[in-house]
Amino acid sequence: MCLNRIPLYILIFFVLTSGSFSQNRIGTGEVKEIYEQYCLSCHAADLKGGLGNSLLDRSTWKMIGPDLDFIDYVLEGQVELGMPAYKGVLTRAQVRSLEVYIEEKRAMDDALPAPVANEGTYESGGYRFKLETVVEGLEIPWSVAFLPSGGLLITERDTTDLHLYQDGKLHPRVEGIPDVWNKGQGGLMEVALHPDYEQNAWIYLAYSGRSPENTEGKEVGMTKIVRGRIVDHIWTDQELIFETPTEMHSPSGAHFGTRLVFQDEYLFFGNGDRGNMNSAQDLSLPNG
Repeated sequence: MCLNRIPLYILIFFVLTSGSFSQNRIGTGEVKEIYEQYCLSCHAADLKGGLGNSLLDRSTWKMIGPDLDFIDYVLEGQVELGMPAYKGVLTRAQVRSLEVYIEEKRAMDDALPAPVANEGTYESGGYRFKLETVVEGLEIPWSVAFLPSGGLLITERDTTDLHLYQDGKLHPRVEGIPDVWNKGQGGLMEVALHPDYEQNAWIYLAYSGRSPENTEGKEVGMTKIVRGRIVDHIWTDQELIFETPTEMHSPSGAHFGTRLVFQDEYLFFGNGDRGNMNSAQDLSLPNG
């Protein structure tokens, strides 16, 4: 091969694409597998966010400033605010491949036409649907329980409010709910009704609970579940369902869980790994 006959732009492209991150082969599926294993649970399959921010919208990247690039942010993390550290788990080359992957997805998302309504009906992904705004004025609504009366119980993660929406009206927050630790991805999360709610009126809440003790001067917490009733817009009759010893709590703001499912007279729930993935493999710990 005679390099002096190769156009300059081809040489530049070769240098850029044959660097250390090329081992992850963008477009072959390998970087997609890295994303699915380490990123999807927080940022969703479409990269539009869930527990974590959207990766397609640069305006949501509040954690990354001019003094911190993407690679260092991912490797070092900000566990207390919900971003685990991946140093020792991912290499710089792998994180760089993720950065390119995200940029490619951003470009593809920018190029996609928005669904256009035809007489109020949208078509997307083989489905036809209509959008109707039910409740406005909420910050980050996290969970909804449908009441037999036709109303809704709605949790707001960051404001840690429990709201009743009834007869077209969003009522003020229910008073007296437990103390919630609004930390990173934590806050007031799941609300669910007992299967026999119409007979016993039990309502279950899952949230990030703050420990009364500190570790090395830092607040710590863990997922907690209680149940109670609402009488005259006040939370009452509270009973503790699940908590862990303080020594198992963490200062991390990542991965609290959770989901509540009733089946065969049991309550099933998920508990997050709290930003420590390896602890999920330890059956003596509640993480994950």
